[in-house]
Amino acid sequence: MKCKHRGYGDTFFIDEVFVRINGKQHYLWRAVDQDGKAVNVYLQAKRDRAAAKRFFKRLMRAHGREPRK
Repeated sequence: MKCKHRGYGDTFFIDEVFVRINGKQHYLWRAVDQDGKAVNVYLQAKRDRAAAKRFFKRLMRAHGREPRK
């Protein structure tokens, strides 16, 4: 039985993970809510702080309201 998604929590965590794809290192940014559900994922070949900030701003716009934390 599949449960309905009721939305994400009011606390987000941003996580940066280094992964290897075809022998090349990539950077995976994940936004996770307090329940451990992945809100959004962003993969990039180069580590770019400005791109990560843009990712977070896009996440905020898509979420509709600002998280508590």
